[in-house]
Amino acid sequence: QLCHGAFAGSWKLNRASAARLTVMDAVERLAESPATFEIGIANAVSENSAASALTLLSPKRSGRHTQQALKQLLKQSAANTLKQLSVDDENRNAVRNADGVKGLVALLASSERDVQLNVLGALTNLALNDANRVEVRELKAIPGVVALVDSPDDDVSKKSIEVLWNLSGIDENRVAIREAGGVAKLLQLLPEANDIIPEQWQNRVASALGAIANLALHPDNQVAIRESDGLSKIVCILQTSNSPRLRERAANC
Repeated sequence: QLCHGAFAGSWKLNRASAARLTVMDAVERLAESPATFEIGIANAVSENSAASALTLLSPKRSGRHTQQALKQLLKQSAANTLKQLSVDDENRNAVRNADGVKGLVALLASSERDVQLNVLGALTNLALNDANRVEVRELKAIPGVVALVDSPDDDVSKKSIEVLWNLSGIDENRVAIREAGGVAKLLQLLPEANDIIPEQWQNRVASALGAIANLALHPDNQVAIRESDGLSKIVCILQTSNSPRLRERAANC
């Protein structure tokens, strides 16, 4: 099972974008007029391809034209564009081939909430593709995603869990997630016996269970789950939760 909820839509990669205004052209035009920058960059991003968005992920390029705040907006816009483009598998391959996965991974360390959310949303979509799962692991990005599970921002935490859920679709990543502490961290999100799961935590717990179900396909992770008392937590949710979705997710584990 995989998480498909990062973006509901259908954007196709625009292969004719060379004849249209590029995002960087928009940056150059609007950099001298900050008041119109946000509207202009949003319009430019909405009309361009993955390759155009990728140019914004380069600090060197954006730094020539903008102040720090505008650079953050550019990165946020670029990551958001890649998130929307990557709902299509052909586009997922195109983003990887254009070094988009590498650019997104470099932004995982951003302190900006909106940048983090768009990067994680894009990685959630891109990680529906096996080649992208491999690339994320080879870029050593899995520990960074695991660390964001502890984010004080609830939305960032939930998105990072969704990324782990999709990354865990291949065996090598199941091992890498465990070695980065991901199995233990996801189990910590599950309630103790007889604890009531607050409504605002149910989506987080549901995603954690989805990721644990994928991770449990690896024998070493099965041992790790048992030794971390994860089985009792999962069984308790199965037996006592009032949520059909949570009971179903627990059963899948």
